[in-house]
Amino acid sequence: MKLKSRNGKNKFALLSYVIIFFFLFQIRFVAIPTVKAETTLTLTKGSWDTIGLDSNKPYAEGPSQFPIQIHVSNSGTETATNVCATLSWTSSNSYINLDPHEQNPQCIIDSIAPGETKDVYFVIDVTRDKAAWDTSRDYSISFTASNSAFTGNPVTGHLYVEKLISQNRNSITSITSDTPNPTVGDIIQITILSTTSSGPNFDNITTPLITFDPAILEPLDVATTLTGLGVIHDLYFGNVEVQSSKSVWTFKVIGAGSTTIYGLMYDQSGGSYHYNKDTASLTINAGVKYSISGHKYDGDNNNAPLSGWTIYIDSNKNGAFDPGEPSTTTALDGSYSFTGLTAGTYRIREVLQSGWSIASLTSDYYDVTVGPSATNKDFINKRLKYSISGYKFNDLNDNGTWDADEPGLSGWTIELRDSSGTLITSVNTSSDGSYIFSNLLPASYRVDEILKDGWTKTYPTASYQSVTITNTNVENVNFGNYYSAAPILNITKTDSPDPVQAGSTLTYTIEYWNSGNTDATN
Repeated sequence: MKLKSRNGKNKFALLSYVIIFFFLFQIRFVAIPTVKAETTLTLTKGSWDTIGLDSNKPYAEGPSQFPIQIHVSNSGTETATNVCATLSWTSSNSYINLDPHEQNPQCIIDSIAPGETKDVYFVIDVTRDKAAWDTSRDYSISFTASNSAFTGNPVTGHLYVEKLISQNRNSITSITSDTPNPTVGDIIQITILSTTSSGPNFDNITTPLITFDPAILEPLDVATTLTGLGVIHDLYFGNVEVQSSKSVWTFKVIGAGSTTIYGLMYDQSGGSYHYNKDTASLTINAGVKYSISGHKYDGDNNNAPLSGWTIYIDSNKNGAFDPGEPSTTTALDGSYSFTGLTAGTYRIREVLQSGWSIASLTSDYYDVTVGPSATNKDFINKRLKYSISGYKFNDLNDNGTWDADEPGLSGWTIELRDSSGTLITSVNTSSDGSYIFSNLLPASYRVDEILKDGWTKTYPTASYQSVTITNTNVENVNFGNYYSAAPILNITKTDSPDPVQAGSTLTYTIEYWNSGNTDATN
């Protein structure tokens, strides 16, 4: 039985409308969670999916390596971080593969700022086999990133192997690098100059591509300046006439080793494809950064550190510190280091300061081969040792001057004291009156004599001589002495006989004599 309203409508239908309205009303007030995209990354492909092998000699001639280029643009308001790209094959073909040295996934982009575009490249190898002609393989490239969302679907492509005709219509005229011998971690640029034949527009033509080892070089960007067309960042363009171009590739050096760069430029005109027959080349020798380090020590002071000394790389091996040669200064702990060195042999020297000698080496340098890094290339220095010497002479005429006929005095003690008067050592004069104190460091000293009885000092008049050693021996620190001439009178009394017998005579004897070195008068 159906329920009818007064106007004849079905009450059940009315009830249904009420339920639907109620449901919608509830939705209106239920909070639906949304995901806010703080950054928005858009992916576009800049490379040509047409690849190929030489049409006559695919096994030996022509290109076989081709890059896929993806532009990643941030159209959001905040920086995208930790951007990674993954290439997935969506069809099978054993002749078309990623280069075995290529990274997949690639997580080389640390961040992309708002409004910024960065590139990701995947290097594709085609097996040199005629069977690879006219085959294809499909791929898809997806991205992940922190703090981001993507518009559109992953980038897809259809790689197709054409027969490339070797012709001279395209030419790579030069390949140069700003850093042909970089070290790992460096950013380098490679510049390629190219020309094409004049004539009708090409259906498609690549910008100058290059072959490289992706285990050594990671491409970051390419900027190509075309005659009359300005600068583009894609790897190919179509329906244009190009007569000359300049491509500047930017790479990051990610591994050590040697890789040869070849230029490649190929085009489509109608149903045929052509590439440059001859090409320039460039070898990049990428090295690991090494270091050389050591310390500077004071060999006279229990190998205490010496700071402020200059250590340098004697690049031309001429034994002198020349302008432009790498140098460093020893730190408070005596340490020094040279970093960022490529593998090779380096000559390490010090700038020897006045008054010092090298005590740790038979020569005055190290020849150091790095790869790996070298440590403990230490320099131990000692101050140069000097001497104080002189004579002790008999000043016969007491004039304070050492005259030609006055002899030296042997067996006299000469003392060496420091500047405060503390005794350091003493020596005795030799047969000719000479003496010497050796192995003395630069300093101030006192030199004195021990005076003997009967002698007076005639030279010097001071009680001692002050001597300062700088960077040379000090000679003729002499002492003159005069023997004082004076009589020495002696008197004695004796009696005889002894004992004296009773009734005998006792005799007394008084004796005078002069034991001095001159006569007594008056």
